[in-house]
Amino acid sequence: MPTIHLTTFIAAPVNIVFDLSRHIDLHKESMISYKEEAVAGTRFGLIEKDETVTWKARHLFKNRILRVKIAEMIKPGKFY
Repeated sequence: MPTIHLTTFIAAPVNIVFDLSRHIDLHKESMISYKEEAVAGTRFGLIEKDETVTWKARHLFKNRILRVKIAEMIKPGKFY
């Protein structure tokens, strides 16, 4: 399977970048053209470990629903 690896340099402190990457409101703002919205779970602010968010959006001409749970978080390095 092909692998794509992207690296982006961001001139900001790692803790700020980490917090912005899990900020629900910022994600909604970045996806405004898809009318993406958080409809259940953590709907505003920062998502934390063991929390979920359910997203509703229209992509590729279909309505989509995606539920995400943060299972692990190592601040300020990663979450999955």
